[in-house]
Amino acid sequence: MEQNFNKNAYKNTDKIYKVIIDTDPGVDDAACLIYAFFDENIDIRLLTAVSGNTSLDKTTRNLLHLTELFGVDIPVARGAHKPMSRERINAEFIHQAEGLGGYIPPTTCNGKLLCEDAVEAMYNVIMQNDAYVIPIILGPYTNLATLFTRHPEVIKKIPRI
Repeated sequence: MEQNFNKNAYKNTDKIYKVIIDTDPGVDDAACLIYAFFDENIDIRLLTAVSGNTSLDKTTRNLLHLTELFGVDIPVARGAHKPMSRERINAEFIHQAEGLGGYIPPTTCNGKLLCEDAVEAMYNVIMQNDAYVIPIILGPYTNLATLFTRHPEVIKKIPRI
């Protein structure tokens, strides 16, 4: 017997959460992003890439590719290419050379890449919204730490991380 899936039966709340997702998309973050793209309780205002599982060039490309592949219109900003105070540890031995397991994304993507860096984009999104915007950090915290260092006044506008 075929049953229709009723996604509203699994809805946790009627509240919509405005979020920024900061990520270094490897296999794990890609799965989380796909879920978030289609969760009716999440309003993604910005996606930011950070170096982590693989290089910033690859994490940015992976993020742009995921937005294009799943047809979501969310701006993407490039963030930190290395940690603040240590050498970057490459996790390509886990996530493979392109960061997405054995999947090889196209080398170019048509996603919406912002000219401003991730920190300034995060700052603008948080400060321009009347309601709180929640940062969801899936990768290293470098972009968020830089945001707090560069713009400490933003901390008062963030209800939780």
